[in-house]
Amino acid sequence: MPKVTVFLAAHNEQENIISCLKSLKFQTLKDFEIIFINDGSKDNTLELASEFLTKSELKYKLINLDTNRGRIYALNEAIKIADGEYIALMDADDTMYTDRLRLQTDFLNKNKKIDIVGGAQMLKFQGKQTALYPPKSHAQIITSMLTKGTMLNPTVMFRNDIAFREKKFLDPSAYLSEYYRFFVDAFVCNKKFANLQNILCDYDYTGVKSWELNNEKMKMSLISIFSLYLRRRCVNVSTDRLESLYKINTLNKINLKELYVFLYLQIEILRKNLDKKDLSLKIWFLQCIRAVRQLWMYKR
Repeated sequence: MPKVTVFLAAHNEQENIISCLKSLKFQTLKDFEIIFINDGSKDNTLELASEFLTKSELKYKLINLDTNRGRIYALNEAIKIADGEYIALMDADDTMYTDRLRLQTDFLNKNKKIDIVGGAQMLKFQGKQTALYPPKSHAQIITSMLTKGTMLNPTVMFRNDIAFREKKFLDPSAYLSEYYRFFVDAFVCNKKFANLQNILCDYDYTGVKSWELNNEKMKMSLISIFSLYLRRRCVNVSTDRLESLYKINTLNKINLKELYVFLYLQIEILRKNLDKKDLSLKIWFLQCIRAVRQLWMYKR
């Protein structure tokens, strides 16, 4: 059984697939398999990937879908045949840094209570490079989960035994927010998160992304997940308040009322889930209360 299974789904990625696969070939950790899913590509993605994998010494399994079924279907097929102790995610337009799999495997081996680990990412856009560093600790990750992306999808590795819904990895109802739904479900099931502060991959941000074409659908999907998350934590919240959270999540301009609502929700979530042993969580809880009091005095 390999230590790691890497999920790699591709749809019309002939320009990127070879550099992506080369980054896997040169990993310092060698004990891994690749599950490559050709998601109905109409270009030469399948031919290029097949030729490269056949000539390489990489262990791989190939799933060829005749039509484009989308990432959710593709990765749910992959989880059914994944043999690795850990599952690593990557996209076909990413390139892994050579130590990525080794660093995350070593971390999970040493930290048995952590279920999902991510890391930093180098964003390449219009000739510029920007390093994205997500929050590091479990407390920092979960307290920010409703307002921003705290796990960078292509850097994520998780234990193979935490997949939900009877060997389904991603929820088909969470189109455009499928990874976010997975992370929220994991948190609700008391799984623990962490992020390495190492840059683990490059992401070349070029072309039009699916979420840019479907912004309204993504908004409704996120709000639906917000609502589910809050209900599971016994926090009742109106649609108006969820809209406020979405504005914060997308970094749109917010007013004092919306900020007040956000802080109030944070207090409600933390109050119902506060771990007295977690000092950083207690500090954030007290900061939220202090901020609400200051806003209340300001409004008066």
